[in-house]
Amino acid sequence: MANTAAILHDVLARLEAVEQENRALREQIAMLTHETARVPTASSPPLPVGEPVATLNPLDASLERMSRRWMLRRAAQATAATVVVGTLMQRATPDASANHGDNNLITPRSISTHFIQSSNNDDNFAVLAEADSDTRSAVVGGNSGSASGVSGSSFGGIGVLGTGVIGVRGDVTSAWNGAVEGRNFGDQGYGVVADASGTLSAGALGRNPLGDGVRGEGKTGLHGKSPNGNGVFGEATGGGYGGVFTSARAQLRLLPTGRTGRPTTGMHAVGELYLDRVGTLFICTVAGSPGTWRKVSTTAV
Repeated sequence: MANTAAILHDVLARLEAVEQENRALREQIAMLTHETARVPTASSPPLPVGEPVATLNPLDASLERMSRRWMLRRAAQATAATVVVGTLMQRATPDASANHGDNNLITPRSISTHFIQSSNNDDNFAVLAEADSDTRSAVVGGNSGSASGVSGSSFGGIGVLGTGVIGVRGDVTSAWNGAVEGRNFGDQGYGVVADASGTLSAGALGRNPLGDGVRGEGKTGLHGKSPNGNGVFGEATGGGYGGVFTSARAQLRLLPTGRTGRPTTGMHAVGELYLDRVGTLFICTVAGSPGTWRKVSTTAV
């Protein structure tokens, strides 16, 4: 905006100089016209006394044509300068406008795509929004299409960081869709990582008063230490157990298969437990296809 003001000041100064030159030129033309009218040439007839001069001589006409060309050129230059200043002032006009509502709140009317960058300082933010309300959010992002309402990315850090009583929360009402979804498109890694540091805390907690607290689905492929994707894989490296289960009903349940007897096909590993259709339990003692299986003896109580 300061650059536009300087350009406008320069244009106004040039226009003032043009007007001063024009006034001086008009005075010179008037003086020449007056002298020419009073001094006849050798070929001109004598002028009657008291009769006004009707036309200018060739010198006056030439000066008039020069004056007109000069003024037209100056006017064209001034017009061009005015157009340039108008264009610059139009570019300097902000693309965004806002309405001031109650309590001095600002409601944007139209904001085009902008790139906002902050300096490398812990106290600076590209965008900072604060609210003091129990019902309204500081920032709300909406999208009527299928893309994200709010998107955050970072090339070397955290894409979106949330802190509070609940750091990040997701709400959803459609069936079989997750309120929070994490994706990992690499060959290794995790879609969601939950960390905890307390001795009585857990990295993740799943709660459901009417159904399963946590459900895991595995797909075929390398996952953990298994050639196939496990539904749930538990590993403890600090002296604990890979899985601990407790319940007032029963600590663990194996769903029976649809056939009777031990497995007869497929590749199996040592330690697999297999419960057939009638509730007979088998354990794999030697890996192979189908491996060596032993029936677990049970005694009726």
